Amino acid sequence: MGGQIPIQFNIDPNFLDAARHADYILYHFLGSETRLKHEKNHVIYALHDEQTNEVGTWEATLSLPDLKEKNRGDVLNCVLGIVAQSPKVKKKSFSLSKEDGSLEYGKFKFFPLVTNRVQRSQDTAVFLQIYLPKGKMEVHPQFLAVINEGAAQQIQGEMLAGNWNKKLKVWSGLFHLNLKNIISGGHTLKVEIPASDSSPVLSKEIKLIKLSY
Repeated sequence: MGGQIPIQFNIDPNFLDAARHADYILYHFLGSETRLKHEKNHVIYALHDEQTNEVGTWEATLSLPDLKEKNRGDVLNCVLGIVAQSPKVKKKSFSLSKEDGSLEYGKFKFFPLVTNRVQRSQDTAVFLQIYLPKGKMEVHPQFLAVINEGAAQQIQGEMLAGNWNKKLKVWSGLFHLNLKNIISGGHTLKVEIPASDSSPVLSKEIKLIKLSY
């Protein structure tokens, strides 16, 4: 059986004016928490423009990882975003803010990007979640930018925050990425997690576009 969950929110008119002159919009909504019971969930987002009476929708599939099949570990999440600092220091564990929907840890607030398009001088961060079934270990990710021809350029990553969930056996980390020396154009961001034993290297790839402006 399936189900539908309506999410209600209001959009400020000033935001609509800014949206008409923007390349893309970074905006976050926070609704009530929903407990997901299925591995795959179909998500539909709908926006209504009251001025034109038009409705736009976007569909996506939200999948929950099956950790029973990941006996060697896995990179569960690799999300690009931006980091801001809050004057209110929160507890040192990752949690969603009830004020703006950001991911909080201590003094840091992480906002995911709408698209993986990074401006030339934009400070960029990445949020990682790694499943480690054998227990806690030192995590030192390596970041690479791979262009279409296959050449790879190493990216310097500075860890801002890290947290180990003993119950779930999941390590979460927030890193600042130095993309200033990466040339403009399309890339593949490759993350590799070297293991301390004979286990294979864990890896994850996502698309990345470095803008020229």
